[in-house]
Amino acid sequence: ETMAVPLVFVSHSEMTFVAGHALTSSPRVVAIKGVPSVAETAALAAAGRSAR
Repeated sequence: ETMAVPLVFVSHSEMTFVAGHALTSSPRVVAIKGVPSVAETAALAAAGRSAR
């Protein structure tokens, strides 16, 4: 089955740029990836400037 949604790739630098807008944070993820939440910061970065 095929879903009609685009696949969006987000770079680590894009995630770092929006990391301050993340509402959730994991100390382990910060230590390993340098952002508070991989899923949330990736979603914020992919959503664009008006994301919240």
